[in-house]
Amino acid sequence: MTKGPFLELAAIAKSFDDHVVLDQISLGVEEGETLALLGPSGSGKTTLLRVIAGFEAADGGAIRVDGVEVTGLPPAKRRFGMVFQHYALFPHLSVGENVAFGLASGASGGRSSADERRRQVAEALGLVDLAGFEERRIHQISGGQQQRVALARALAPGPRLLLLDEPLSNLDRTLRERTRGEIGATLSRVGITAVWVTHEQEEAFDVGDRVAVLHRGHLEQLDTPERLYVEPATRFVAGFVGRASAVAGVFRGEGAVALAGAEGEGLVWHGAAAEALEAGDRVELVFRPEALDLVPEGAAGALPVRVLARRYAGSQTFFTVEGPGGDPLEVIAPADAAATGERRGVAPRPGAPLPRIFKSGTGTAFSRVSKPGTG
Repeated sequence: MTKGPFLELAAIAKSFDDHVVLDQISLGVEEGETLALLGPSGSGKTTLLRVIAGFEAADGGAIRVDGVEVTGLPPAKRRFGMVFQHYALFPHLSVGENVAFGLASGASGGRSSADERRRQVAEALGLVDLAGFEERRIHQISGGQQQRVALARALAPGPRLLLLDEPLSNLDRTLRERTRGEIGATLSRVGITAVWVTHEQEEAFDVGDRVAVLHRGHLEQLDTPERLYVEPATRFVAGFVGRASAVAGVFRGEGAVALAGAEGEGLVWHGAAAEALEAGDRVELVFRPEALDLVPEGAAGALPVRVLARRYAGSQTFFTVEGPGGDPLEVIAPADAAATGERRGVAPRPGAPLPRIFKSGTGTAFSRVSKPGTG
């Protein structure tokens, strides 16, 4: 018989009063895998983590770990480690004493000897590259080191599963990037199965072997970072993950879309349908900015546009342009490709992944691109 995923969620449902927070969430996490739960505020990701941990009771569904159901078990019986958004370190205790507290409240239940606890503390601190820090006080170490102490405390009892609730949100950007690399390396080295909640796409892509995108209590897509970016399954994922803009048109079948707008009549571009479509459906072609080229006005196969804005971003320059329908598009092009106000053309970049085709009105409007001055 084929072995199932190490962590399995089956039709998890949760509501608060009449508000549905989790709507039949089903997914699996493989042993040793880090799954990132990604979504905007209110998507249900933290509630789902709390249900997994046992801090919230699900209204329906089942949770299985290594094939054994744990749905009705209290948190202490599940043998999970937890790293909170606020580290919950005790300032009056040393680093070693904070880690030892995890042993007293974890799987060992405080029954190990003093020598054994010291060995476990030293081992846990070694895992997070803080060997020899046992006697330091919490105020004597940096924010990133404090986060690693919280991780060591969670790892010390040898949990079956590690849960992390936006663990880096209290750190500044530079420290956050360095610390997530350190924690990610630790998780890989330990080989523990982990679920990591974040609202930062870059963080989710960096730490997650796979990423589950949640929106209003629904699981929109569970996939690798690469597939989420290149092959979004829903219009929400297309707009939420990465930068994206859309061209409206009419589906003609076999991936062909006749672009809308008087100046675009007769112009046909191609894409990959993300859902079932019929000829005549009003659709949107969703592009990543690197999948479009800024070309001379009147070039064959190009959509005529006007350059609205130019944003220099170091290694890349983003141009916001306006097409015949009035909606803005975002294009990455050489810094000297155009000036604001000039007329140019936009065309699909040869060799780039095909844009995704979605029915019009099947998702929220894109927020990554806006006309200057419109917010």
